[in-house]
Amino acid sequence: MESKGAEIAEFEGAGGAQGREVMERDQEVRYYIDVDWYDEEGLSFSDIAAARMCNDCQRRLDEEVEEKYPVVDPKTRRLSYELRRFRRGARPLQILRDCCSRKGGFITP
Repeated sequence: MESKGAEIAEFEGAGGAQGREVMERDQEVRYYIDVDWYDEEGLSFSDIAAARMCNDCQRRLDEEVEEKYPVVDPKTRRLSYELRRFRRGARPLQILRDCCSRKGGFITP
């Protein structure tokens, strides 16, 4: 399934903040991770993902970070950016993708 363009998605962020976010869809969707499955099986996806992180990232999981997010105003439909603060470990897949996966021994420790 190939999709191009942008999509507006509902989200619930850190601390229960809710809003709308623009998501770019310019790559083929190959798979997704069903986080609810982990909950149903009595597992924690966050704990499993954290266990695969490099030592540097594991030490920094509780740091607070701030990032810009694109947001669409529901009334004007205009794109703007807002700063959001959250615990670094709240986005484990981004950490794995951007840092840990680029280090030697990531796949085979």
